[in-house]
Amino acid sequence: MTRVVEVSADAVAGVRSDVAAVRESLDADWGSLRSRALALGVRTSGFDDVLGAGDRLGTHVLPVVDRHLDRARALEQLRYGSTGGPIPVLDVDPAPVAVPFTSSPIGDGGTTLTWAATSQAEVDDDQQQTTESRGIGDWFADRWDDASDAVADGTQWVADKAGQAWETVTDAGAAIGDWWERTTADLGAWIDTHLDGVREFIGRHVAVFRFLADALRIVGWILVAVGAVLAVALAIIGAMGGTAAGAIFGFGVGAVPGGAAGAVAGLTVGLKVLGVGFTLVSVGDFLDVAADWGEGKIDGQELVKRGSIELGLALTSLIGVGVVGKILQKALKHLPASWRRRIDDWLTPADGRTPAGKPSAWVGPDGLRLSADEVAAVDDLMRKAARAEPDITDPLQRMVGQVDGATMPGLEYRLKGSDSLYRKIATDLMDDAPPRDVAGALARIKDAVRYTAQIPDADFASGVERVTRDLRAEGFTPVSWKNTFGQPGYQGINSAWRSPDGQVFELQFHTPTSFDVKMRSHELYEQIRLPNISPQERARLEAESQRVFATVPTPPGAPSIPAPEIR
Repeated sequence: MTRVVEVSADAVAGVRSDVAAVRESLDADWGSLRSRALALGVRTSGFDDVLGAGDRLGTHVLPVVDRHLDRARALEQLRYGSTGGPIPVLDVDPAPVAVPFTSSPIGDGGTTLTWAATSQAEVDDDQQQTTESRGIGDWFADRWDDASDAVADGTQWVADKAGQAWETVTDAGAAIGDWWERTTADLGAWIDTHLDGVREFIGRHVAVFRFLADALRIVGWILVAVGAVLAVALAIIGAMGGTAAGAIFGFGVGAVPGGAAGAVAGLTVGLKVLGVGFTLVSVGDFLDVAADWGEGKIDGQELVKRGSIELGLALTSLIGVGVVGKILQKALKHLPASWRRRIDDWLTPADGRTPAGKPSAWVGPDGLRLSADEVAAVDDLMRKAARAEPDITDPLQRMVGQVDGATMPGLEYRLKGSDSLYRKIATDLMDDAPPRDVAGALARIKDAVRYTAQIPDADFASGVERVTRDLRAEGFTPVSWKNTFGQPGYQGINSAWRSPDGQVFELQFHTPTSFDVKMRSHELYEQIRLPNISPQERARLEAESQRVFATVPTPPGAPSIPAPEIR
């Protein structure tokens, strides 16, 4: 078939431009309208049809127009060159253009384009490709599973090895801990027995020890701050050149060349000042420990334990090593209780045993002793108390803090020391015939965890009632209550409570004066409870205790504070 046609490449290009503009307009305008309709909850099926037509313009119509445009330009250039107008050409047996749609004229002169449904062959071919793709995906999934299994096996192997190494470390550490406990117990017992005069001297001059401790800490922290600033400043100056530092500070750094050597020299000067500061802080903390021992707050074993740590940090801070230890000590001391519990849980073996194995027997003063099994039972009580303590301390601090002027002195001693607890249990069991009822003695312990709430005299009665009311509201139950305000002898309220988790703890309520007198008379209390004291000596000590507590004024309303119902 042969026909004469006029070909205008510009006209075809114009058609293509119109089609492309329509497609872009549909994407921009109708796409935005569809998003708004979707946000309003309007059905978008009509918008989807319009946007689908726009997609088909790009995938079906534009390729056909492009093919005709390319052919028109080729024909236009074939023989005549570019003439700028329609070119009549003889088109011999033109290849029919296969279009994927049918056209139908409409009344307004336009044309409706209709696409036929996808053929079954195309559907089958697509299904086949999907199946083949899924097979490849399954192969990759299998390889991924193999890699994941290998990684899991390797991780488990590393965890097992790390666990074995940790057990070895904890076993060694526990052995050292056992030796340390035995050594400090023996040395502490000797100190308590043979250094009564020193303890009495410190107790009489405890205010001086406290003052010196605070003064040393203040000066120490000032030097720590100055040393930190100097370390940074001199390191920078030294790195730039030591001459400037020598001229300004007179430290002799001027002889050090710039660069790394100068930075190290400057840093060393600052660290020395910082080390001296931490040494003074540690000495101040040691004086506080000695004051606690002189007041009877701690026994000889605690004095040895805590005092040796402070002295060790003081000496090693001078050479820089103790600086890190002191920083860690202060940081751990001020961690939230929940964090400390997590650290304890991490350090404790999963089965709850102490890695050291069976503990040894305990021998105390005045013939007091506990067998290895009895020591193990007491240790188990202390571990349970240590685990329960954070869940008691946090809410109790919050409750006491809501009372005006109330504080919790001695909070750092909220866990009773091991030596003190051994001595208390051994005293309780001293008259028992074998086998001794250690379980009964442990059940009578109410102060493995202990606290003091100090409330000003004017708000004492209302403050005590508020704290006890809040305790009951949060699930704490009263176990015992003894109010001796207004009576001869000891002045204060001693109560015991059971936490929601079942841990029994002691809570004492004091005024500032009653607490001060209690601490000053602690040595009398310790002597009164000695097992081998004569009746005459006990009567004398009790009379002295009553005389001391008679100086405590009774806060308004304290004797009539209602006792909680004991369950």
